[in-house]
Amino acid sequence: MALTYRGFYRFKFCPSPARENFQNQSLTKKNRNAIIMKKPKFAFTASVEIFKKKGAFELADKTNHRTLGIWALECTERVMSYFEDAYPDDSRPHQALLALQEWIDTGAFSMKAFRAVALPAHAAAKEIGNNCPAASVAHAAGQAAGTAHGPRHCFGAANYALQAIYRATNDNNEAKLAATKEQNWQLQRLQELSENGGNDIPSSQTLWRG
Repeated sequence: MALTYRGFYRFKFCPSPARENFQNQSLTKKNRNAIIMKKPKFAFTASVEIFKKKGAFELADKTNHRTLGIWALECTERVMSYFEDAYPDDSRPHQALLALQEWIDTGAFSMKAFRAVALPAHAAAKEIGNNCPAASVAHAAGQAAGTAHGPRHCFGAANYALQAIYRATNDNNEAKLAATKEQNWQLQRLQELSENGGNDIPSSQTLWRG
């Protein structure tokens, strides 16, 4: 499986409405930092606990590997626009999802090939930096690709997708509501896929088939 990706253009700050607002205001560095820190970070631990309480881990253990790959793919592609809109010339997360889609379609797996797409996706996230939805999406894509190797990576993809939605919403309460709504969708979708073996029509509007 020969997949390539284009170079990444470094940005010191993630493009966002909040960033534009900062540029248009006469704020001191201290005040800017206070505004940035006003919203708490996304609570991964709380998200994982919800998956546990809802029986998602037990359900995943009963679900075939390929189906979990489909779920990870769908969870990630629902938030891909956060990355692609900000970094249209960086295809690394896209390449990770293409590799996952190929594995779903063929079952062919190569650790070397998947490392060659998953690690660059995570590298893209690190280059963007923290508190940016695009970084969360890149991590989600890397985790999604990892599902081909380890089924439980699907939850990494799901959680980073939730983090992307949370980070994309400035208001704390609205961010929590948006993430909760998306997690409810994720749980419902996992149940649907598990019941039919992943053979129904995927819910996302766009599939990563190259």
